[in-house]
Amino acid sequence: MVALTGFVVCACSYGVMRSLGVFFVTWQDYFSVSAAQTGLIQSIITGVLNLEAPIAGALSNKFGCRVVVMAGGVISSAGFVLSLWATSLFHLYITVGFLTGFGYSLSLITTMATIGRYFTTQRLRANSFASIGNSIVSFAFPPLFQYLMDEYTWRGALLLIGGIVLQVVGFGALSGFLSKCSGSVIDIRLLTEPRFLLFCVAVFLFGFGRFVPNIYIVPRARAFGVEEYPSAFLLSILAIGDIIGRALVGLLPEWPRFRRADQYAMNIFLMGVVTLFAPLAKTYVTMAVYSACYGLLMGGCVPLLYSAIAEIGGANRMSSALGIIMFLRGAGNLAGPPFSGEPFS
Repeated sequence: MVALTGFVVCACSYGVMRSLGVFFVTWQDYFSVSAAQTGLIQSIITGVLNLEAPIAGALSNKFGCRVVVMAGGVISSAGFVLSLWATSLFHLYITVGFLTGFGYSLSLITTMATIGRYFTTQRLRANSFASIGNSIVSFAFPPLFQYLMDEYTWRGALLLIGGIVLQVVGFGALSGFLSKCSGSVIDIRLLTEPRFLLFCVAVFLFGFGRFVPNIYIVPRARAFGVEEYPSAFLLSILAIGDIIGRALVGLLPEWPRFRRADQYAMNIFLMGVVTLFAPLAKTYVTMAVYSACYGLLMGGCVPLLYSAIAEIGGANRMSSALGIIMFLRGAGNLAGPPFSGEPFS
């Protein structure tokens, strides 16, 4: 039940978040704004999710993890529902960005920290299973969201997405392990350890560029003349690769000279190499190939990241290490998309 709850929480948070790219062209046209301004929504939601990680830990310590996960589900759902009355892009910054991002932080960070403490010998496999939830729905949601937008307008689509996200509340209520977890206490002594500091820098840079392809691959395809549904399906192709990557990485053995942190470093290095060739993808086929390759590598890096955090920070300091790492990754998430959107505009 521990990993299953993680599966659902990841699906309703990262899975939905990574599928919002299908709305961006519509929002650009509706509000008459630039790609960079629209991309800031994704930047805010991912940034807030990670930047609020220490607060999520403190609240779970005071009120219990079950309550915090359920509250996160309600708040993130409310962010989408309140977007029904949006009259400007700034309104979406507040609702979809800050409000939903904060709700996601409460539910996701609390759940993943608990998985890190709960599992000892099968941690990578548990993280792989939990995180694969967002990959599976990332395959299904982009065309679904496009359909909902066509049938009910983007406002109606966001209202229905709010109902999907609300499922987190039910799983939070049913998960007995959440009532037993202890809250996060940030151990700042980690910041005096050179290895951990170097890892922090790597995670910040990873966060800076991680979601850029998810945000701009659909608008870029549209700019090259690709129709709406095939453009949206590029996110589904990326998600297919992501699913395979997350599934395969759970089978990796742990070698004494090539541990989880080393495997994580190799994975993000290859992500960078693949992205260097992204500007050459100017046809739908080459865009699809890039989406598949990037998705495969991105899927592998997420379970490895959580396992590397426990390895470098120590399982007994998992909550502290997770809070610090997610905060720094959030800072990168906040800066990356709008920075990359300027040349696209």
